[in-house]
Amino acid sequence: MKIIRRTNRDEGFYTLLGPFLARRDVEREIGYKIYDDDGKVWLIAMENEKIIGFCYLWEKPNRYQVGSCYVLEGRRQKGVFRKLLSAATKNIKGNVTLTTKNKNLKDMLLKEGFTAKQLRGSFTEYVKEFGADE
Repeated sequence: MKIIRRTNRDEGFYTLLGPFLARRDVEREIGYKIYDDDGKVWLIAMENEKIIGFCYLWEKPNRYQVGSCYVLEGRRQKGVFRKLLSAATKNIKGNVTLTTKNKNLKDMLLKEGFTAKQLRGSFTEYVKEFGADE
């Protein structure tokens, strides 16, 4: 598996991610519409030239946001999201937030040092500060 980084300005971005960005079943599972806002860096897990998972990293004022996290059903519970998260947060200094309704991510995020901060409906926001001890 390799992790590649793309933005909506990269050639081939929509050819690569478009089929996932426009799928209702993917949106339903994530819990919200997927937008390709400028400034988002998409981390895409590839295996045999096919997407097996993705998420974005978005630098916002005072924090970074990781979102639109998705892994193909047959590749779940195999470390794909952990590798995406690691690639997204590599060399980050500051707070990283991730809001999800996915209960399967809860234990993994807590093991990775994230703290559950607040609930919004069926969503929980997880927060971790990176680079504070360096």
